[in-house]
Formats: sequence, C-alpha cells, structure tokens
Amino acid sequence: MSNKNLWVVIGAVAVIVLVAGIVYWRSQKSAEEDTLLQEQQAVQNLQQAVDQTAPTLDVPRINPLGESVPDVNPLEKANPFRTKNPFK
Repeated sequence: MSNKNLWVVIGAVAVIVLVAGIVYWRSQKSAEEDTLLQEQQAVQNLQQAVDQTAPTLDVPRINPLGESVPDVNPLEKANPFRTKNPFK
C-alpha cells in the first residue's frame, strides 16, 4: 500500500472507533438515566406503602421542666475572678 492509502485507512478506522465510542457512551448514559428513574419510582412506591400502613402517632410534646429551666452553669459558681480581677 502506498503512504497515501495508509493514511486514509488510519483516518477511516479512527472515525469508526470514535463513532462507536460515542454510541456506546450515549447508550450507557441512557441506561443510567433509566436506572435512576426506576430507583426514584421504587422509593416513591415504598413511601406510599409506608404512609398507608404505618400508624401515625399524635403525641404531644411535653417539657418535664415546664417553663422554668434551672441555672446549672458551673462556670458562674466556680469562677473566682468574677467579681475581682487580680491581674489589674
């Protein structure tokens, strides 16, 4: 084969490989999108099933301390420098 024909064959093979790679990439991308849609649908179906079968609990929130919260900050009781600074 002549040098010119060799370059034509190499170019044709490169184009064929490039087209095949693009087709493969696009098919993989669409397969991933299909899988993602199936997973989202499965999650929605599961959520609906749980909502229909799980009991709802209407428990009021009760604070056992009420509105008065005790002052339990240990730093206020243990800080000897609160009233007078010995470094002044």
